[in-house]
Amino acid sequence: MSLKDEIDKLWNESTEGLQNVIEQAIELLKKSLNQKEDIPLEIALDILITANTTTGFGTEYNHAKLLLDVYQILLKSKNASTIPKVYRFTCLIYGVIYTLLSVDETISDKKVPGLMKPFGLEENATKIQIIRTLLHSSYTLFEDSKPDHWKLELISFIITGLCLIEEFDTLNERDLSIEEMISKITKESENESEMMVLNKWNARWLEASDYFRLTSVLLFEKHPKNEDTWMNKVKRLTNDS
Repeated sequence: MSLKDEIDKLWNESTEGLQNVIEQAIELLKKSLNQKEDIPLEIALDILITANTTTGFGTEYNHAKLLLDVYQILLKSKNASTIPKVYRFTCLIYGVIYTLLSVDETISDKKVPGLMKPFGLEENATKIQIIRTLLHSSYTLFEDSKPDHWKLELISFIITGLCLIEEFDTLNERDLSIEEMISKITKESENESEMMVLNKWNARWLEASDYFRLTSVLLFEKHPKNEDTWMNKVKRLTNDS
């Protein structure tokens, strides 16, 4: 039996306790990646999301390599935007990277840039360069414009990244290509579903705005220059000024 089939059988047929199954499945995923064997991608996303929600997997540095290895496979797959749970998994990736960047020693030891080297980063990359690379990595995931709750969550993570760049990039370079992409996506999606209307998510956006302020302090030890930066960004993206 191939490792791919072994993972499939374990995840879908095992009667063991969930935590034991998760631990075994994660070890099989690592083994598959180390041996450069194919993995059942949809199942891998399900395993890692379940591990995160039930055991907190992904909150530590030593978990991040597996998550980013699977993320890279996801980005290279055909029709990645149609894979179930793609947006939820990508939200997990954003949360992990923002969290890792909040810990000073990870950036000073060059660990995070090292993890993201396959995405084109140099080992001396700054936090802003890491965030910018993360934003661009998820560009292709929006080819499918169907409305999805987790797509909105991912958009909120991306807006946070855009605001961090706008606030703390010493070169003062806004990422206009990503802004244009998000603006285009939301306009296309709004025609299909009211769920995707950004400016109607007021309560959620207030929570996301608070997350941006907290992330600013944790990553750069500074409050945003403007407390309304996040909400103003949403207004600009939706032309709701």
